[in-house]
Amino acid sequence: MTGKKTARDILIEFLASKKYDNIIKISSHEIEEDVRKYGRHMYNKLHNGSTYSRAWRKLKESGNIPELDVIKILTINDGSSENRWVLKTL
Repeated sequence: MTGKKTARDILIEFLASKKYDNIIKISSHEIEEDVRKYGRHMYNKLHNGSTYSRAWRKLKESGNIPELDVIKILTINDGSSENRWVLKTL
């Protein structure tokens, strides 16, 4: 990804950095805080946490993310007050 970085682009790059053994795990606080810090550090972009949350909701609507080879997004239901997801890749 070159050129102007959108919140979506930055979120996808952050998710790619979390990939381990064809699985990506992400939580709501990471989307609102860690992705915001990542965007600021890497690209000097000052989007707020809500902007990244909106980008995340749009990404997970389809259930896959072609840029990351994500084929399934699963919600972790373990009674936690925080939303968490597992992204399965090819």
